[in-house]
Amino acid sequence: MDPLEPRLSRRACAALGLFGALGGAALRTSAARAQAFPTRSVRLVVPAPPGGSTDIPARLVAGKLAERLGQPVVVDNRPGAGGAIGAAVVARAAPDGHTLMYSASSAMTIMPQVQPTPGFNVRRDFTPVAMIFEAPLVLVATRSFAPSTVAELIALAKARPGQINIAHPGNGSTNHVAAALFSRRAGTDMVLVPYNGNAGVVSALARGDVGLAIDSIGTSLPLMRDGTVRPIAVTSLRRSSVLPEVPTIAESGLPGFEAIFWNAVFAPAGTPAEIIGKLNAEIGAVLRLPEVANRLRELGSEPGGVPPEAVGRRFASDFETWGRVIRDLGLRSE
Repeated sequence: MDPLEPRLSRRACAALGLFGALGGAALRTSAARAQAFPTRSVRLVVPAPPGGSTDIPARLVAGKLAERLGQPVVVDNRPGAGGAIGAAVVARAAPDGHTLMYSASSAMTIMPQVQPTPGFNVRRDFTPVAMIFEAPLVLVATRSFAPSTVAELIALAKARPGQINIAHPGNGSTNHVAAALFSRRAGTDMVLVPYNGNAGVVSALARGDVGLAIDSIGTSLPLMRDGTVRPIAVTSLRRSSVLPEVPTIAESGLPGFEAIFWNAVFAPAGTPAEIIGKLNAEIGAVLRLPEVANRLRELGSEPGGVPPEAVGRRFASDFETWGRVIRDLGLRSE
């Protein structure tokens, strides 16, 4: 036997014992870090204006999440550039779970592909935490706008090329791309008019500044109920449970047409997996609360509550899908 062998074996065993101890210590440290989190208030950056389809559910979730975490969850609205301003704030934040982003899908899957220099890389600088909801959009018209069906709208738009305005909450939004796709698929030349968020669209509709819009169901519902606007069609493949009498665009002459948006929470890349897991579990518990789930459904959406990996897969899929549409339509944020 090699006289060095016993000595090497002892060293190897010692090394293995040391690595095992270090590994155990690391696991205990990670668990302790997750258990201690959060140690102060959590900032939830919402890259959209107050009162819109992203802000309303964000505040609903933030209030209940604060109760579960035992720390304030402060909503910080950072609108502008289709969500890029708020996203850049979170991308630069410390990856410790105390700064999160509540984002509409457009800020993650559309805006980075229509704005040349967004200042961050969505596929590198963020990690998914939790899906909040998924929902269709709705094509609405004011009472004074003559067409009441998709077929009538298409006929009018073809008869008056470049004269029919369709409002949306901002360039680079899902609504913007959906409106452009609708006009293209319908063979029309409608004018896409951006406003400052969903609240801006709703105000324009209420004032009569514009007769047609693609909006979220939640923000248009009050105007539907008081008769200011009427729904023409929804953008999902299946009818909305909130508006079951309203047909889909797909069944109204444009087969296969679909535009779904979602809201999700993201953290800066590098946030420890234990903290991501804790946040996902706590947000999932919030979404299962009857008052939260019912309110989200009242807003025309379906509550989420899936693991972070599922959020990541949905993000990657939509990034590719909308990317193809954007390139085909030649869309830009300007």
